[in-house]
Amino acid sequence: MKWIKNLESIIDKNTSGNCPFCNSINTDYSMHIIDDKTNMGYGVMIVKMHFIYRG
Repeated sequence: MKWIKNLESIIDKNTSGNCPFCNSINTDYSMHIIDDKTNMGYGVMIVKMHFIYRG
């Protein structure tokens, strides 16, 4: 249930908002509607990671 605010933000503002675990602003989402009549489908929310290699 930690992601419920993110789901509401996607519906209201078309943005996924901050990550509820690390508070990162680098979040993104993808949604695919399968049934247009009921608006049912599936979605994915991710936190984009940036890796820096030093060595």
